[in-house]
Amino acid sequence: MILIADSGSTKTDWVLLEKEQTMSFVQTAGFNPYYSDPAVLKQLISEQVAKKISSESISSVFYYGSGCSTKAKQEIVYNILKKFYPGATIEVYHDLLGSARAVLGDNPGIACILGTGSNSCLYDGNDVIENVPSVGYFFGDEGSGTDFGKRLIGNYLRDTLPENVKTALEQEYDLSFEKAMDAIYNQPMPNRFFASFSPFIRKRSEDPFIMEIIASSFSDFFEFQVSKYSDYKNQKLCFVGSVAYHYRPILEEAASKFGMQIHKIIPNPVEGLIDYYREPSSDEIQEQD
Repeated sequence: MILIADSGSTKTDWVLLEKEQTMSFVQTAGFNPYYSDPAVLKQLISEQVAKKISSESISSVFYYGSGCSTKAKQEIVYNILKKFYPGATIEVYHDLLGSARAVLGDNPGIACILGTGSNSCLYDGNDVIENVPSVGYFFGDEGSGTDFGKRLIGNYLRDTLPENVKTALEQEYDLSFEKAMDAIYNQPMPNRFFASFSPFIRKRSEDPFIMEIIASSFSDFFEFQVSKYSDYKNQKLCFVGSVAYHYRPILEEAASKFGMQIHKIIPNPVEGLIDYYREPSSDEIQEQD
C-alpha cells in the first residue's frame, strides 16, 4: 500500500491507497517548513495519522507539500516521515508538482494553484520545467484567498470600502483600524489573518466592489505568472484549489482576456493524485485493450 499526502499551509490530506482502492483518509492541519516548526508535523503524524494508518503495511510514501521547494526543506519532511515509516520508500516533492500531476497526469501544460496562496508552473508531463516564483503573500500570491483578503483590508485601512461593505466587515469580524494594524504588524502569520476573510468575500462575491477585487487579483495572476511561460497561449491550462473552483466564471473571464481557455479545474489536488497513483482496475485494462 502507498500513502499519499497533499499538504498546504492550511490543511493536509493523507490517503492510504491499495491498488485501485482508497483504504483510509485523514485530514490534519497544514504544514509549511518555511513557517512551521518541524515539531508541528511530528505531532500531527503522531496524534492524528499514525493512530489511524498503520506503518507496517505501507511500502511507499509520496508527500507533496507547500514550502518543499528546496532539498533542505524536503529533507526536514523526509526525516520526520522516516521516523514513522522506517520500512517505506519516501519521496518528498513540492506541492506544485503534485498539482501538476493531479490535473495534467502525463500531459504537458501549465498547472496553477489558487487556494490560500498561489503558484504556477510549466509541466512537461513528468516534471516541472519552468516556475515563475510566487514570492509569497507579502509581494505576490495574486489570485489567492490571501491576496483577496489583503486587498480587502488594504481598502478598509485606507477607508475606501463602500459603506455597506465596511459596516458588515466591522460587525462580522469585530474589526477596527487598530485591530487590523495589530494583526498585520504585531501578530504571527498575518497571511492567515488576510485569508480569514475568504468566507466574507465569497458570501459577497456578487457585490460590484468585491467582484472587482477578485477580478483584478486574477488579472494580476495572469499578468505576473501565467503570461510569463513559454508559448503560454498554446499550453493546456489547468487549475487546482478552492479559489479557482468557487470563482470559475470570473477566472475564465480573466483567462479569456489573455487569449486562453481553461481546460480543467479541481478543488483538491488529492483527488487527482489518487487517480495518478492508483492501479487501473481489470475493467479499465480491458477497455484500454
